[in-house]
Formats: sequence, C-alpha cells, structure tokens
Amino acid sequence: MTLTFETSLPVQPGPAPDDFVLPKKYTKGKANRGPRLGDDVWDLRPFLPRTTRRGRVNFLVFDEGLQRRTAQQYAFAVLRETPGNQRWPVKPTTLPQEIHTLRRVWANLRTVGIERLQDVRREHLEALLPLMRRSGPNMVEDQVTTLKRLAEFGPFLSYDRLTLRPWPYRTARQISGLANHHENSTPRIPEEIMRPFLAAAVFYVRYASGDILAARDDLARLAETTKAEPVPAPFGRDGSPTRAKIERFIAHRRAEGRGLPALPLEHVHTVPGVTVIDGVVQAPNLAMIRHLTGTRHIHHLRHLLTEAGNELGWEQGGLPTPRTPWPATGRPWRAEFSPTSVNAETVHLRVACWVVIAYLSGMRDMEVRELGRDCAVTEIGADGRTRYKIRGRV
Repeated sequence: MTLTFETSLPVQPGPAPDDFVLPKKYTKGKANRGPRLGDDVWDLRPFLPRTTRRGRVNFLVFDEGLQRRTAQQYAFAVLRETPGNQRWPVKPTTLPQEIHTLRRVWANLRTVGIERLQDVRREHLEALLPLMRRSGPNMVEDQVTTLKRLAEFGPFLSYDRLTLRPWPYRTARQISGLANHHENSTPRIPEEIMRPFLAAAVFYVRYASGDILAARDDLARLAETTKAEPVPAPFGRDGSPTRAKIERFIAHRRAEGRGLPALPLEHVHTVPGVTVIDGVVQAPNLAMIRHLTGTRHIHHLRHLLTEAGNELGWEQGGLPTPRTPWPATGRPWRAEFSPTSVNAETVHLRVACWVVIAYLSGMRDMEVRELGRDCAVTEIGADGRTRYKIRGRV
C-alpha cells in the first residue's frame, strides 16, 4: 500500500529570473557570479572542481513554460534551502545529476497520464513503481528521493508542485530494495601492489613535479619565442630563412651525435604507413622542431627532416629540460619531454597528488577533488614533531 499525506504549506515568495543561482560562497574570488535563474542553461563549470564530470544544467530538455520554470525553481531551491528533513542544501557538483533524475521522473509521470505535479495522486505513485523498477533498484532509489524532495520543496515552487507526500513512512532505500551496507566491504589493495605504487606517486610529487613544471615553463617560453618570429618567406623558395634555420638545426644535431625529435606515438595515426621501431615513430615531430628552431611553418620541409632523421636516427621528446634521476637506476626517470608528453605528465602528476592525499588522509574522492589552493597547513605537534594537515570544505 502506498501512503501519502496531503500538503497545505504556503508558497514562499519566489526568486526573480535575474537572481544569481549560486550562493556567494561558491563564487567568491571568481570573475563573475555565474548563471541566473532565468537562464535556460546553467554553466557551473567555472565554480566546480576541475575533475567534476558534469558541470552544465540544461533546462531545454524540459517542455517550455510551466515544466521548465518549475525545474528551474526546484534547482534554485535545492541549492539554497533546507526544508523538512533536509540537513543541508544540495552541492552544485551533484545538481546536474539531480536535474537529470527529475527529467526521468517527469517522463515516467507522463507515461502514467500525468502532465502536472499537482495532479499526482496515490494511484499514480503505485503505477510509477513498476516503471522505475525496470531501470534497477538504484534508479528506484534516485527517483523516489527526487519525488520526496519535490514534496519537501513544494513551498518554493510557484508554478507547479506536489500536493501530497510520497511514501511518508518509508525511505527511498526501503522502497528500492537495496541493502544497507554500514561498513565498506571492499578489500584493501595488497601491500605488494600498494607499496611500489605509492612510492612512485610520492616520487612524482616530490621530484618529478619540479621537472614537469620546469618543462611547462620551457615549452611556454619557446612558444612565445616562436610566436615573435616574423612571417617566413614563401614556402617554395629553397633559400628562405626557414630552410636555413632547419639546415643549421640538422647540422647541430649531427655534430652532437643526436637524432631528430620523433613524432609522439600517440600521433602515429596522423602519418599513415609510417614505421614504428621499439616504440619510436620514424617521422619528425614538426611541433617540437618548430619550437626548437623558432620557426612558424615547416610543413613544406617535412621531406628534408625525414631524410635527415633516417640518416641520424630518431629520438623521443626533444625538450632539453633536466630530469631527476630515478633512484633505482641513477638514470633520468623518463625520456626528454615533448609538447604531448608534457601534457600527459601533467595529468599523471595530478593523479599522483590525488593518490598521496587520499592514501595518507583517508579522504573520499569528492573531498580530495574539492580541495582548494593553500589547503595544506604545517604545524608543530605537542611532541615536537611536524604535522602536515589539510583543510577542506568537508
């Protein structure tokens, strides 16, 4: 049996269409206050952690008029209000998923013949459950939770709202049939795997980070130098300054006994039919050579570079940034950097920071991703030892 309570809560004065969506605490220090209530698309990405998977709320998926305005009012309210059993507002990071679930709820209501929330009755809720169960128990829990929230936030919805409380004596989890797991049953990562993994992450944070940041600076400096170069002579002139620079670059690499920078393996698809030997593409990395020679356009000289590379050999990277020795071998921890590998290693460094923080602090994924700048604090404990602490939003 599905029990419901009729609601008769007064409707609160609604916000204006030009009111800012996000509370000020989320936009502090940003260039603007973000989207407004009347916007059909709320772009929250500038105010969310970089790793947040969804950062846009698209209300155009709702029917224009009453349904869309109700969805916008609901989204505005869940970010700011705490009615009934709500202990705290919904986080902006979870709002896109919440509105996606609201859309599914509305689609299911339409299937059982309901166009407006105010027309929902007990028999409609009973008809909804079989529809929701088709998508699995997790979807049932999500949609029942949204229906309960719609009732709780009714006073903040002036266009349309539920006039009853769905399943007042049962939780969304009880209705879904999902079991409660009060303790994380996931087994720990075995020590023989975690030890070298954590050691590598710590190496990235303590040592490789300096190399990666220095390589980013070197690459930016080379790019600015290249950008400042004058426009080269027409491509067809063999005596152009560009060709002279390339020839000097090849002669310099020959004198050093070095090969030419090779195309990154990730970009091998851009040169159909090219040979790859021991993971090194036998083709020139034109982007890297442009930066090293300070030239803007060298595509017309690809044949000259290819002939020189086949003679001198091919090398990975090309950016002459020093690299820290790997403790076990005493050799640089990686080959020379290239524009592609600098970007890849930056991602690896972010992952290493996440690993170290999560492992040593026990913080959850979302807690780590919401950390801000200057969150690390160093203090001296009562025993005289240095304590490293992190201050987050949770």
